[in-house]
Amino acid sequence: MGFLFGAVAPVAAAGPSFSFAQAGDYGYHPETIANWNAIGASGSSFVFALGDLMYSNVTSEQTWCNAFKGQITNVEVLVGNHETTESNGTLANPQGGSILKFIQACPWTPVLGNEVGSYGFQYYFDYPAVNPFARFILIEPSIWNGTGVASEVSYANGTATQAWTGAAIDSARAQGIPWVIAGMHKVCISTGDEPCEIGQSIMRFLIFKKVDLVLQAHDHNYQRSKQLSCVTRDFYDSSCVSNNGRRGLYTKGQGTIFLISGTGGEGGSPINVADPDNGYFATYNSTTVGFTQYTVSQTSIQAKFVPVVGGTYTDSWSITNAAKDFLISPNPASLTITSGSSARKHYPDKHQPVQGHDSPLGLRPSRRLSVPQPRECVASIWRNSKLRADCVILDAWNLRCCGDSNKRCIHSHHHGSGNRDSSTRF
Repeated sequence: MGFLFGAVAPVAAAGPSFSFAQAGDYGYHPETIANWNAIGASGSSFVFALGDLMYSNVTSEQTWCNAFKGQITNVEVLVGNHETTESNGTLANPQGGSILKFIQACPWTPVLGNEVGSYGFQYYFDYPAVNPFARFILIEPSIWNGTGVASEVSYANGTATQAWTGAAIDSARAQGIPWVIAGMHKVCISTGDEPCEIGQSIMRFLIFKKVDLVLQAHDHNYQRSKQLSCVTRDFYDSSCVSNNGRRGLYTKGQGTIFLISGTGGEGGSPINVADPDNGYFATYNSTTVGFTQYTVSQTSIQAKFVPVVGGTYTDSWSITNAAKDFLISPNPASLTITSGSSARKHYPDKHQPVQGHDSPLGLRPSRRLSVPQPRECVASIWRNSKLRADCVILDAWNLRCCGDSNKRCIHSHHHGSGNRDSSTRF
C-alpha cells in the first residue's frame, strides 16, 4: 500500500555535501541482499542498520556483516529488540542475533571519525570528521539490556540517558554544527502496527530540543511524518503540525520530522489509516523493500526513498536551512539569495573594510540580511546613505530593499568622506 501527497521540487545543495543511507529490519533474504547491493551502488558514504538485523539462525552475525560490508564498507549498527533477549528467541528457536556479536562483526569504522559513547547502543559522531555539518545521535529507548521488561532502557524525563542525549544536542549547537539527526530502532507515533514503546517523554524531548530529523525502524514499512512542533500519541492534534509535508519542502527550525524506514528486507507490515497517529504522517508505503538515502550539506538535507524489490513507490523531500541559503567568500564572484532566506556575515569593525577590499559587504557585525520577497537588495555601511526613493528600510542600520523584481543583490562601496553609494553587482 502506498500513499503520497503532492510532489517535491529538488533543492540544490550548496557547498560540500555527503550522502548516507538508512533502513532497519533487514533479515537475511534475497530481498535483503538486493537491498544491500543497491545501497552499495548508491554512492553513500555510510549506512545505518537501525536494529532487527536478523530474525533467525539462517546465518551468523559474522556472515551477515561480511555480506553487507562486501557492498558498502561503512555499516554502522544500532541495537533492536531482535538483538536482545526481548525478541531473539532461544537456542532451540532463535528469532534473531546478538548485538554483542554484531558490534564485533560490524565494528565502528574509524574512517568516519570519533564516536562518543557506547557503539551499537548509545553513541554519537560528527560528519565529516573535519569541519562537520551534521551530528548523528543514536540511542536505545525501550531496548532490553537484561532478561526482562524491567531491564528496558528508559529515556524518560529526569533520566541520565535523556540528559546524555540533551548534552549531545547542546554541544552540537555550541559547536555551530547546523544539523542534528537522531536515530533509534523503536517508535512512538506510527500509522503502522507498532505501538508507542519509546515513550512520549523522549519523543517530545527531541522536538523540544529542535532536533531536525529522527530516523527510526521497527515497523516494516516506510513512513514520513509532517513537520511537528508538538505531538501526542494516539491523538491527532493538528495544531502540532507546522508543515504538512504535502510538497515535501520543509524549513529547518519549524519542527521535527520522523522518518520510519523499516524496509531492509524482512517484509512489509500494514498501514492502518484508521490509527489516530495517521494524521501526523505525510506519506507512507508498506509494500516496497528499499532504503532511504540522504544528501546533506550546510544548506539542506535532501532525501529520497529508493525502491529495490516489491514495488515502485518513491518519495523525495528536503529540509532547507534558511540561515545558510548561501555561502559567502571574501570576494565572491556571485551571490544568490532565495526569496525568504537570510544569512549573517561578521566583520571586525563597522567602518573598516576587509583587507584587500574597498568595503565590507555592508552589514554591521551580527546584522542579518533578509529577503522577504524577490527584490533588489542594497546594503550600505552608512546609516544615511542616499538610496532610491522606492527602497524600504528593513534594517535599522544599513539594509534597504528596493522594488525591483529582478532579484539582484548588490553591495555598496563607500568612497571618501561623502555618502555616495556606488552600487556594484556581485
